[in-house]
Amino acid sequence: MLIDRIRSQVNIGNLIFALSLVFSVWLIWYFYTGIGGSLELASRLIPFALVLQVLYNYRRGYLYKRLPPAVNHGFVAFYIAICAYAFVYFLFEFDRIAIYSQGTYTPQDFIVGLLMFLLVMELTRLAHPILFWTNLVMIVYTLYGYVFPRWLDFFWHPGTSFYRVVTSSTLELSTGIYGLYGQLALTLIAAFLLLAGARRRLQRAKRDDQCRAAARRSRRLIPQTAVVGRARSD
Repeated sequence: MLIDRIRSQVNIGNLIFALSLVFSVWLIWYFYTGIGGSLELASRLIPFALVLQVLYNYRRGYLYKRLPPAVNHGFVAFYIAICAYAFVYFLFEFDRIAIYSQGTYTPQDFIVGLLMFLLVMELTRLAHPILFWTNLVMIVYTLYGYVFPRWLDFFWHPGTSFYRVVTSSTLELSTGIYGLYGQLALTLIAAFLLLAGARRRLQRAKRDDQCRAAARRSRRLIPQTAVVGRARSD
């Protein structure tokens, strides 16, 4: 039945493919038009990137191997829901947050920023523990810089609030999660990766054509061409 066929195609691999397709098409459209600028692009696509990271990790194995499968499913759904919430929120509130608020954020703004902040920290802990602990140490130092003696001028500073840490890392779009590094990754670096992927695919297609031509000339070359055709391009 049609429903059974559709249900059989619902899996993590196809979900990753669909999200990656949307991600790639969005990038190509931006490269063609430049509409919105890199800052708006980051606010749109970073939630997609985080969802893909969650799904990639989940496909390789459970996020938390010591927890039951049902709990892992729940965490994955919760993380995806956070990304979807942030995407929709910035989709409608981007102009206000980026232009008009400028430090006068609403409680809902802070909640969205806090959820994204905690999600990025948790995904960092799962993928790169050293980077996570480095970030955690720097956050503590940002909060309690006044603990250092004043004669240590290089290390002492008056400290700040956790609210300020969250807003500067998320809602102030020029820094933090949506800041310069994310924008460079989605524009300059992504453009080179797309070109590299297209070049690799064209080289592989050319190699496959050469293998088929060689196989047609002699049946004894079929095993060799099969090995070459399966090899990865440089």
